[in-house]
Amino acid sequence: MFFFCQGSLPIPLIITYNENGRQGIYSVFPFNPDSLSNDYHLAIVSKPFVPLIVNSSALDKDLIYKDSIGWYRTEYIARNLLDYYVKRNEAVIQFLFKQSWISKDGLVIAGHSEGSTIAARLAITKLPVTALIYSGGNPMGRIMTIIERNRTIETDTSREAEAGLDYWKKVVADPGNMDERSGDTHQTTWQFSQPPIQYLEKVSESRIDPAGEKEFYV
Repeated sequence: MFFFCQGSLPIPLIITYNENGRQGIYSVFPFNPDSLSNDYHLAIVSKPFVPLIVNSSALDKDLIYKDSIGWYRTEYIARNLLDYYVKRNEAVIQFLFKQSWISKDGLVIAGHSEGSTIAARLAITKLPVTALIYSGGNPMGRIMTIIERNRTIETDTSREAEAGLDYWKKVVADPGNMDERSGDTHQTTWQFSQPPIQYLEKVSESRIDPAGEKEFYV
């Protein structure tokens, strides 16, 4: 089984479009799912309370799903946490492994961007993970990505990076705060800012299990 962890934002897994009579489906994955399905059962779980299939006309310009007044749905916000995604994905994988048509011989966990952190955390659970693909993530955590990105756009007269540090001070002062409707809550930023390198180091330490039967590839 190849289990893929989606990146950030409430973006549907399947986005259809109809532009001047041209109809189709946008590619929202950083890989070709058709090629993987030749050798794997491919599992991808959508973001919580985000419809699986949505027409692009119902999304904003960044293909983000919002409610009727332009906010993230409260149900999504309440679950948009690293701890939630890890527990949910672990439960889904355990359910799939109970199905007769799923082989227990191999479990590839992959994640891109935000999903890379989720994948790294999943790799150190009790799941029988045989391979980890960590793609497009920052091993030092989300806040470092925010500050790095701000550095690239600041000028001699702006304080973009400092603004990122000021935001981080607020998060650290109240890491459990969930009062946000247009972006990540403090708790979301806090959880995803814990350096994923700590998970990758644990994976590296366990590259070969005591029985010598499984090996991780990062």
